[in-house]
Amino acid sequence: MPRLSEADRARLDLHRQQIRDLENQLRPRTAGGPACTTDFSGSGALMDQFSRLVTIALSCDVTRVVALNVGELTAGEFGAPAGSDVHQDWAHGTSDEAHMHMGNYYRVHAEQFAQLVTHLDSAPDGAGGTLLDHTMVVWMT
Repeated sequence: MPRLSEADRARLDLHRQQIRDLENQLRPRTAGGPACTTDFSGSGALMDQFSRLVTIALSCDVTRVVALNVGELTAGEFGAPAGSDVHQDWAHGTSDEAHMHMGNYYRVHAEQFAQLVTHLDSAPDGAGGTLLDHTMVVWMT
């Protein structure tokens, strides 16, 4: 720390505080401690935490590449009748109801994507501007 510039010390302190804040939000999922999951479908809080972690990692140059594969939402997660088959009942449907449900399906994913973009846009970047200004973000279905 003593050899760092004032700006670098402030950046390191911010990184440390962001990690601590995120750590305090995470709750053990099992008796033995936190459970590791890579299924972010439909979980707004988990997706938000992952977006924050991605932002922290990119802002501190821990990594320069992040890939996220979000699983299929369940029908109830986007307002379709519980128990319906998302793929067969709605994705291939041609009715107004199918179009409405698929619009809602992609709205949920758009909201998840917006969480990530919002976090990136709120993180100052050392090169000036925000992290979003210097990051390529791609959403594919």
